[in-house]
Amino acid sequence: MLNALPRTGGRNNRGRLTAKRRGGGHRKQYRIIDFKR
Repeated sequence: MLNALPRTGGRNNRGRLTAKRRGGGHRKQYRIIDFKR
């Protein structure tokens, strides 16, 4: 199962751009291993 990580795009909690040259790019996925199955 793949879930998408939330995209911050270099923005802080106020939605302001804090980190330069962050944003766009390929959507990163992280894998969840379901141990309950």
